[in-house]
Amino acid sequence: MNHQAGRLLFFCMAFLLAFADAHAQKKLYTISGYVRDTANGEALINATIILSPGNAVVQSNAYGFYSISVSPGQYMLTASYAGYGNFEKNIDLQESQTVNVRMQTARASLEEVTVTGERRLKRTNTVALGIQQLSAAQIKKIPAFMGEPDIVKALLTLPGITNAGEGASGFNVRGGNVDENLILLDEAPVYNSSHLLGFFSVFNPDAVKNVTLYKSAFPAEYGGRTSSVLDIRMKEGDNQKLAVNGGIGNIFSRIAVEGPLQKNKSSFIVAARRSYIDVLAKPFLKGDNSLYFYDITAKGNVQLNANNTLYLSGYLGRDVLGFNNQANFKWGNSTGTLRWNHLFTRKLFLNTSLYYSKYDYRLKFKSTDAGSNQQYDWVSNIQTTGLKSSLTWYVNSRHQLKAGINLAYYNFYPGKGLLTSNGEANEISLVRRYGAETALYAEDTWKITHALTLQAGLRFTQYNYLGNTTVYYFRDTTQNTSKPLDYASNVKDRSPVTTYNYLEPRISLRYELKKNTFLKAGFSRSTQFLHLL
Repeated sequence: MNHQAGRLLFFCMAFLLAFADAHAQKKLYTISGYVRDTANGEALINATIILSPGNAVVQSNAYGFYSISVSPGQYMLTASYAGYGNFEKNIDLQESQTVNVRMQTARASLEEVTVTGERRLKRTNTVALGIQQLSAAQIKKIPAFMGEPDIVKALLTLPGITNAGEGASGFNVRGGNVDENLILLDEAPVYNSSHLLGFFSVFNPDAVKNVTLYKSAFPAEYGGRTSSVLDIRMKEGDNQKLAVNGGIGNIFSRIAVEGPLQKNKSSFIVAARRSYIDVLAKPFLKGDNSLYFYDITAKGNVQLNANNTLYLSGYLGRDVLGFNNQANFKWGNSTGTLRWNHLFTRKLFLNTSLYYSKYDYRLKFKSTDAGSNQQYDWVSNIQTTGLKSSLTWYVNSRHQLKAGINLAYYNFYPGKGLLTSNGEANEISLVRRYGAETALYAEDTWKITHALTLQAGLRFTQYNYLGNTTVYYFRDTTQNTSKPLDYASNVKDRSPVTTYNYLEPRISLRYELKKNTFLKAGFSRSTQFLHLL
């Protein structure tokens, strides 16, 4: 790692901590807790919590945790979340307290009902620009595509987001390429987000709790892509009662089972889908043809005690396309994430995640023409293993500091081909490539005045192209003439061949003109090392 950049990041963090601590010298007490759905115990992400008087405002994090530190006194705590009724509680704050918020789905009986158009994706009350959020309740209301709700199709209704094209997977954000979008499923990267060549996304709506899209100036904790970040969080499962739901659609059928392992302490969810286009089309096609996809999504969690919670989630999906055993294509994703939440104090929240992600595909061609018996197989994959750890300090009602580290190890298998002709086999194998990415970041969200909020962060990223390869060195030459090879060096171990270091500043500013009307500005620098050619 570049020591100068590391020291710069350390000094910036130390300055932010010292600055924040200077504002926290007067006696403060802390109100903290989790925001959850009363019916099923699911954590509610980005719920808004307000303390009045004083209008101290915070939002719950990705695990539903919130913390506010204010002076002693009488307060009214109000929590709000899209699709839920407000939660209110009077608090006599003479010491630090834990207030867990339980919210109920909004229900109302009206004599007259007015139906109006409504955006399916809500802008969140955050500092950064271009952020939209989709909750579990809103996912159920997404306009159905061919009878089925689809998250990526809902994104295409937003300004600046377009389809990658017919028969192509993914989406484009503000002119960026498909590979410039960072797609995360419970913090594990997903390299191919589509089933059936782009007609459906790989994300099962029955298993998704929250979707957050960052179209620009994303926070310092995200990096590695330059267009957007799509952060998808899976449901934890109903910790109150066993529930089964599903449906039979025009294209596929689905089922989801969720329930408590120990009521109020642990829960699980398992959701599965399988299409049956091949079954419906079989009477109209000759031969043995395959055209289907399936996916399985699962998650479990256990609350070890008041300060520690473990989560384990995974995804497995596959697409299959085959024609009379003469041409077969298979591709899919698999991910797994193990997370640990730890609450050091009412103000200090730690999340550590270990994840694995793999995308692979296989091509198979077979010829049975008279006089020949040829078969060709090709396999390729990308594997990523990573560790993320982030620490959030809720200093007071004006400062929230976040710092963390991201580590990722890449294993690229460009492919291996095997040609078999009349009993003779010839193999073509491309050399595996390896890479390692390290990132450190620090960020402060500072409420300067009641109307003005600043979010400033710095991210240091280092990418290492690792060895186990041959490095070629060329001599200079004249214009329009190929460079002659000077020498080649075999790097057998995984030591770095080339190292790239970048500093990425992130600044966002929000000014509240009036209620629900904001003026925002931002600047960010992002670096991308992996590209789709």
